[in-house]
Amino acid sequence: MGLKPVVIERLSGYGGSFIGTEGMTGLEIKYTSGENCPMFAGAYNPNQPYGVKNAMNTCLNFHHWIPQHKLYENFFGQMNETIDWLEGHGIKFADVIAIGAGPKIWHVYDKGDNASPGGYFMQCFGKEAENLGVEAYFDTYGRKLIMEDGKVAGVLAEDEKGNVLKVEAPVVVIATGGYSNNSEFLYGVSETKNVNIQALGMDCRDGDGIKMAKDAGADMAEGLGTVMWCGPVTLGAITATWTTDAYSAGVQATVDQYNQACAAAAGLDGEDTSADEEFGKRAKYMHAVDAGPYWLCEVGDGYYTTCGGIKVNEKTQVLDENGEVIPGLYAGGSDAGGLYGDSYDVKFAPGSQAAWAVNSGRLDQRREGVFRLKREKQMSDCSDRDSDTLSKEGPQANDPRAFLLQSRKPSSTCLPRGAG
Repeated sequence: MGLKPVVIERLSGYGGSFIGTEGMTGLEIKYTSGENCPMFAGAYNPNQPYGVKNAMNTCLNFHHWIPQHKLYENFFGQMNETIDWLEGHGIKFADVIAIGAGPKIWHVYDKGDNASPGGYFMQCFGKEAENLGVEAYFDTYGRKLIMEDGKVAGVLAEDEKGNVLKVEAPVVVIATGGYSNNSEFLYGVSETKNVNIQALGMDCRDGDGIKMAKDAGADMAEGLGTVMWCGPVTLGAITATWTTDAYSAGVQATVDQYNQACAAAAGLDGEDTSADEEFGKRAKYMHAVDAGPYWLCEVGDGYYTTCGGIKVNEKTQVLDENGEVIPGLYAGGSDAGGLYGDSYDVKFAPGSQAAWAVNSGRLDQRREGVFRLKREKQMSDCSDRDSDTLSKEGPQANDPRAFLLQSRKPSSTCLPRGAG
């Protein structure tokens, strides 16, 4: 294609929170097509195989028809080619499975000698990037998009030593992972009132790319503030040491109440929930708690990622507040909005966000216009003027209200993680 990618990454290597993923959605892939195409009782059309069109309508219906239909078409319709492309670059898939009663379309990565499937995925992908000669700058933060005549012309970046760099580029892809680790920002743009929330994944997702795009005039998609909840997760231990009995742990009354419910469950049908009046636990799972030791942990509402952000069109081009394309600016992964309503569609498209991370990156670099952009990107030290721009204006304050008021100050940002 004649393109020379430059990756700016705030962490010390490739991956970000993608290393925490385990698999991705795949539709009408060689593993899930023909005789292997699953039927799914929960589909929009349960009497038809669960292929691209059926899955699209199922997910759109689940998301209250908020997502863009054309964006879904491009995303879901590209999955087949993307799986082949990944395998051509050294990625292996261990199995295709279902999650619970969902469709059998979750393509789980091989984890090799790594403890994490996602970790091994990025280990292999990183080596492939090195083999292909991708120019990458780690421990480096994107600070501000360079705009000339309303078009993207590059980005200003800063390494951990404070050296300022200028990347001249006709195309910039924002893919910084959303804002999961920036609770102030999340509360500012989300409707959630949950007090104890806990982000899972790498601590590197601060809304950097979204703020930088906003500074360049980008609009936000419907669904900004959508969170991909996953259930209760441990926040930290309440007790400092193991205890020997429930009394010293301060939960004797709770243990007694639960054990009484267990006694009432004895002899009931395994599916009966009447014994546990508080939580409705099935009788077959009711087992009395014996004497300690006990370990008590405080739990909060866990979430994998945020999944509402920058408004893009079906080609993942970033749009301004008038619905016009900002030439040269793209967004993908958890920085791009327009795919979700108010929740994760795990029952209907398990691993959809991981699939979107890869597929959006491929949509970014494949679409019309990008093919014609063959100017070489150049890296050089910033001029004094560029350095002054950063030092005088400073990074945008971590204030969601300022963000919502469309502050025009440059943001403290990081730019793309490669494929989104």
